[in-house]
Amino acid sequence: REYAPGADVVIDGQVYRSAGVTLNWHAPASVDVTQIQSIRQAWRCSHCGASGTEVTREGHDRCEACGEPLKDDERFTYLEPAGFAVDLYAATHTDVSEQSFVPVAQPWINAEGEWLPLPNPELGSFRSSSTGRVFNHSGGVNRRGYAICLECGRAEPMPLHADQTAKDGLGHLPPLFRVSHKRLRGSQGGLTSECKGSHHRFAIKPNLHLGLEEVTDVLELHLNGLDGLPIANKVAAYSIAVALRGAVASTLGVEINEIGCDVKPIRHPMQEQGYVLVLYDHSAAGYCSSVADRLPEMLHAARKLLDCRANCTSACQHCLLDYDTRFRLDDLDRVAAAEFLSESWMQ
Repeated sequence: REYAPGADVVIDGQVYRSAGVTLNWHAPASVDVTQIQSIRQAWRCSHCGASGTEVTREGHDRCEACGEPLKDDERFTYLEPAGFAVDLYAATHTDVSEQSFVPVAQPWINAEGEWLPLPNPELGSFRSSSTGRVFNHSGGVNRRGYAICLECGRAEPMPLHADQTAKDGLGHLPPLFRVSHKRLRGSQGGLTSECKGSHHRFAIKPNLHLGLEEVTDVLELHLNGLDGLPIANKVAAYSIAVALRGAVASTLGVEINEIGCDVKPIRHPMQEQGYVLVLYDHSAAGYCSSVADRLPEMLHAARKLLDCRANCTSACQHCLLDYDTRFRLDDLDRVAAAEFLSESWMQ
């Protein structure tokens, strides 16, 4: 995600702009060949939080997990890039303070298998599997996907609004693709510099997101409050997930960055929205699936971690703050998490 088109990349002190994707799937990057690209569909249900990917969008109008209808804004088309590329003929600079970044989209995480009750079924349920799915994706700086030339791989973020003044019928495309463009890779001189995709109507594919799905160990935890309703405070839910990740890593004796964590939304008949905690392995090492039968122990260890020894007001390096949580400081609050995991709840 750090190298998605539109982002700046620093190489040997020079700042390059990522300008597209490499389209070579099986051949070396130095070989200029045309191959069928991996273009798929992704969906996520706002009702139960389930997600998935598939080859075609046709016939898939309902969530596979709960059967609720899927809305148009809950599905998008994405390309699995073989890699990313810079335009070596574009101007570079050395001012690292002027880098452009693409907003990071949180991954969609989904376990498989049957939901099982916690020791006290009133307080929630869980499921874990070694074949869970983690889907990383990027929609560009405007979160509307990219326009990608399938001839050369050059990509530009889709504009927020269509250009109503365009008279060539291409007002929905970024300005770069409304005229002839140069090839992203290969020769840039003479007649070969112009990409053949400039003259093929269907070579420029609009509204394509970038994504990659991986299989790994995933643990999902559905916690209910003492009122029997799912946890509705996103900050408290994410803080508990971070504490639980720390407890799992400490118990197993592994580095904390071996495990990822997040929350995903679900809907409940008695409230508008709740959240499910998810933990997953970064390298499918079996960590998260191995603690499924030790959740009471993990929850007690997580609750202990929330009692920060520095007595911070929300989060610090002694409790919830870590390398990968520093970007989500607004979602960290050990006090809110401790209020949910109260003494009565723990008992």
